[in-house]
Amino acid sequence: MKTLACAITMVLLVALPAQAQDEKKKSKKVEIKVTAVADGVTDDVVEEVAPVPEAAPVPEPPPPPPDDDIITMDWKDFKKGDHEWGGKGNHHTGHRPSGDEAIVMFGQSKTIEPGEKVGGDVVIFGGSIDIGEGAIIDGDVVCMGGSVSMGPGVRVEGDVVTLGGNLEIGPGVTVDGDAVNMGGTLTIGPEAAIDGDAVNMGGGLEIDPTAEVSGDKVRVIGGPNFPIPFEKLSKMFGHFEMDAEDIDKASGFIDRLVDVVKDIILFAFILFMALLMTVFMPKQLGRIDDHLTGSFPRSALLGLGAFILLPLALIILAVTIIGIPLIPLLLLAVIVSSLMGYLTFSRVLGRRLVGGRHVMIQILVGMALFQGTIILGNVIALPGGAMETIGHTVRFLGQIALLGVHFIGLGAVLYSRWGKRTIEQTRKAQAPNGNGNENGNGHASGNDDSNPPPLTP
Repeated sequence: MKTLACAITMVLLVALPAQAQDEKKKSKKVEIKVTAVADGVTDDVVEEVAPVPEAAPVPEPPPPPPDDDIITMDWKDFKKGDHEWGGKGNHHTGHRPSGDEAIVMFGQSKTIEPGEKVGGDVVIFGGSIDIGEGAIIDGDVVCMGGSVSMGPGVRVEGDVVTLGGNLEIGPGVTVDGDAVNMGGTLTIGPEAAIDGDAVNMGGGLEIDPTAEVSGDKVRVIGGPNFPIPFEKLSKMFGHFEMDAEDIDKASGFIDRLVDVVKDIILFAFILFMALLMTVFMPKQLGRIDDHLTGSFPRSALLGLGAFILLPLALIILAVTIIGIPLIPLLLLAVIVSSLMGYLTFSRVLGRRLVGGRHVMIQILVGMALFQGTIILGNVIALPGGAMETIGHTVRFLGQIALLGVHFIGLGAVLYSRWGKRTIEQTRKAQAPNGNGNENGNGHASGNDDSNPPPLTP
């Protein structure tokens, strides 16, 4: 009977519902009562069975200890300037020359070989930078639209900045400036040295405990969402690379282009001044015109003498205390007078070419011949090389012609007393004993009228 009871007990243990075990799992032992019937005799057998132990839960790894030196702030606070970090390390400040071996690339990645030395900045747009072990960068490392990976023992004698990618600073790397990462993860490996701030904006900041950061460790959470499609831009404009020579060429082209823009702006400004003078000073300009055409040699000699005597007059005023305040007034008077003479000369030349058109058209045509030559020279010089030499020659000739026009026009302005006298009045004043007029060739005419003629434009 006992054997039968044990067999029944094992069957029930196997088929025991899970719910019965859950109800009695709090007790250390489970009592099972089995009633066995054999030969008409009832026998109750009670067996004590230990519960099945549950699997112990796997403990989660403890979180890494927080770095108390990391300054965490929200993007809004950073944008408002509500922070007090900075100034601890020996920050790289000021502009350092890019060097003769500066590398600037668009739409391509750059690999610096192990042990290689770059004597300038490394700037990559739309690509990544991989710096091999022991390489030396004598400048800044800037990567926009890609990641920067620095192998062991790399030295960067400047700042390292990445935008839109990760910045991985390997073991033993030395950065003499700041390490700044935006939109990615900034990782600083073991025994790395940052002689400035370590800043991450909109990503993660991971610093090995053995790394040394002389400045602040800043992590700005959040931030604006403005993805920059550098890869698309590089596909639109193609892949190209610039070395130091290309950078110099590009810089020279920009300087020459700026010269063209400045000359065009000056041309427009003088044309605007011509409009004002023709509206508010028509009679004065007309009288200066008469003196310029009626007595050209004297106007030229008078203007040349004025340019020679001007430096002497400035020196005399400068050595006297009372004359120093008059220097700006003298210069202003010379500039205005020279401008009036230049516009008058341009009008005379334009009238010879386009006839009796509107006075502004005449002035525009004359100005185009003088200042247009200078602008043309700058345009010719834009490609550089031999064209630059030709352009500078054309520009120089235009400047010489423009200088001559200015002092001839200034002579006419002085000769007419800033347009206050007509040519007839001037000739009569120069005639012997006040009788008769003297024409531009120095011959007297028979005009004995003592009363000056009325002013005419």
